[in-house]
Amino acid sequence: MTEGDGSSSEWLRALQRLAARVGHEIRNPLNAVAVNLEVVRARCERGNVEAPAVLPFATAAAGELDRVSRLVDALLAIARPARNDLATLAGPVITLYDALAAAEGGSVAMDLSEGATGIGIAADDARAALAATLDEMLGPGVAIRVHIVADGEQVAARFSGPRVTPRLPDDVRLHPEPSGLTLFFPARTRSIDETE
Repeated sequence: MTEGDGSSSEWLRALQRLAARVGHEIRNPLNAVAVNLEVVRARCERGNVEAPAVLPFATAAAGELDRVSRLVDALLAIARPARNDLATLAGPVITLYDALAAAEGGSVAMDLSEGATGIGIAADDARAALAATLDEMLGPGVAIRVHIVADGEQVAARFSGPRVTPRLPDDVRLHPEPSGLTLFFPARTRSIDETE
């Protein structure tokens, strides 16, 4: 697949699945905020309420709103034109999948090797491949680590976690590893600003 034809539809399908799952992850904290604010309202209606009586509920509501804010920021980062290096493209995707994993007692984290940024790649291919791989790896209690590395004229994402065989765009190569898998993305350009 090349940028602009099938890879865009792969990314769209992956994004639709991701959006549906993240929608539930946004709804859960919003429900918690509503419950906590209802407790604060009910206690305040009784009158003469001391701050310590409502502070835990207000604190819980604020924490849940912070969680929603992080998810919305990640969704907006995916939707905006961005730099097309793998580290920049992967960040918001990792953030969203980490929220999904945390809901099931797992985690998704990312780290970068030196020199792993600044190499341009096909943005839709990268996001589709990351989402498809994480979608298949996610499960109850699963901890996934994504290590972004530069490898010659390619950039790679090494996943530690369950071994899967996701459906990938044509330009992305998969290499199984004993403790996970590696995706190789061909370098498109050294210029990494897609808005230019």
